[in-house]
Amino acid sequence: MGEDHLKQFNTRRKNALIILVGTIYLSFAGLILGQIQAIADFSYKLHELLFLPVNISIFLIPLKGINTIWILMEKR
Repeated sequence: MGEDHLKQFNTRRKNALIILVGTIYLSFAGLILGQIQAIADFSYKLHELLFLPVNISIFLIPLKGINTIWILMEKR
């Protein structure tokens, strides 16, 4: 029972970290691409869509981090 619980805990931890890292990478790529002036000149709507992951991650990353810490502490 203990090993199964530990495997499930590690799987949840890996999934949470993958989601966090993926969100951070997407927001960083959107931030870099959103700063290219040629994209803004071509289509301002596309320019704003590139900044969307950054704006979302400003609110989601702290919530995911707090939620992940809470889940990890609860399973101890």
